[in-house]
Amino acid sequence: MRRGIKLEPLLEVKNVKKWFRSGRDTVHAVNGISLTIHPGEVVALVGESGCGKSTTSRTILRLTDPTEGQILYKGIDISRMPEKQFRAYRSKIQMVFQDPTMSLNPLFTVKRTLSEPLRLQGIKGKDEIESRIIQMLKKVQLGPEHLDRYPRQLSGGQRQRVGIARALITDPDLVILDEPTSALDMSVKLSVINLLRKLQHELNASYLLITHDMNTVKHLCSRVMVMYLGRIVEAGPVSEVFANPKHPYTRALLSAIPVADPTTKKERIRLIGDTPSPVSLPKGCSLADRCPMAEPRCKERQPELQHLPGERMVACHLVEEMVSS
Repeated sequence: MRRGIKLEPLLEVKNVKKWFRSGRDTVHAVNGISLTIHPGEVVALVGESGCGKSTTSRTILRLTDPTEGQILYKGIDISRMPEKQFRAYRSKIQMVFQDPTMSLNPLFTVKRTLSEPLRLQGIKGKDEIESRIIQMLKKVQLGPEHLDRYPRQLSGGQRQRVGIARALITDPDLVILDEPTSALDMSVKLSVINLLRKLQHELNASYLLITHDMNTVKHLCSRVMVMYLGRIVEAGPVSEVFANPKHPYTRALLSAIPVADPTTKKERIRLIGDTPSPVSLPKGCSLADRCPMAEPRCKERQPELQHLPGERMVACHLVEEMVSS
């Protein structure tokens, strides 16, 4: 996103909740989150496993419908749009899945994998389809020699590059990256992250990165939202959040980032106890029983997400004291 130019939001998620029934219980997977992504922006949604990140992404994609709230794409509410009408928007919001082995059809060659989205988009010309496939393969650093290969004949990094090509071939405005490098070897991981950054600049696409890897966030994103037990607890520019985290949970996440220099001393903040069950949410702050800074009021009332100076937001009863400290 260009500095000094205020663009209309590409995506707006407004107070979205997603609950699942499990027998007699209700699983509160997502509990009223709101977020905005502008054209050309790369935003991260981070948190530990089970916090609701992937459910949020699937809800945005309409792979599952929200229980409450709105999802607006370019100002149009798509959250409960009939499937037939929503098909026109599917090509503009795409996803790169976590495990390329599971997300690619083992019976499809690379050529067929990449041609299917184009055919669904209404492109019928054989020459045009093949031309666009070869161009996209080149963009993801693969070649024509990969066209007739099946997923089993590709390395993990190559499979994920095909997954990236499949997501980008319809020229989407927004790409959701759901842990795109977690299934890859460390030797391949950085090259895929660099590829994603290069493609984002070339295509001016917007990314929503779902991850628990804070190093990837620092390398790829401009803004970060921290999620805990279905809620956003902190948000802001990556540089500011990393330099001065306000929420105790964010501080704990950042303290776990490995340091390259083993002689560098770094305090590790450990949260004691287990994450509360999403079936029975606590009355107050969801982190209260694990937070070393918790006060009695933290167990009585759920803190609201409050705006701080600049673009920062924090949901913590101690936010005023933390800001002034």
